[in-house]
Amino acid sequence: MANEIGEAKRGLADALSTIEGLRVFEYEPERVNEFPAAIVRLESRESVETLGGGAIRGSIRVDVLVSAADARQAEEALDAFIEPQGARSIEAAASADPTWSGAVDDARLLNVDNIGTRKVAGVRCVGADFHFWFVVSG
Repeated sequence: MANEIGEAKRGLADALSTIEGLRVFEYEPERVNEFPAAIVRLESRESVETLGGGAIRGSIRVDVLVSAADARQAEEALDAFIEPQGARSIEAAASADPTWSGAVDDARLLNVDNIGTRKVAGVRCVGADFHFWFVVSG
């Protein structure tokens, strides 16, 4: 097992990159100047012992951000990302291949929270946090 965390983050980022117009970052950018944007970051990880060896179970948070310039448009844009299905659905993009192109054994969306206005690097935007669970066996 080598670099499972990085591969999981890249696998999810690649899945989200299929959403047209969404800028996906695998790291915390200094600035977010173009919206919509998604920031993929590890939230937690734990080791799991199994009869066949070890595994890693973890969670990844994706912060999805849209421009707050127009309140109505911001809400509509964010709603499209939060929907369970559709061309702009974060959940649908991540669930299309629950192995994230072979980066993990299984993954799924757990929940969406922290929905609302926020400031990122001094820029006012509207966002939501998507929490994903994944497992990689060794």
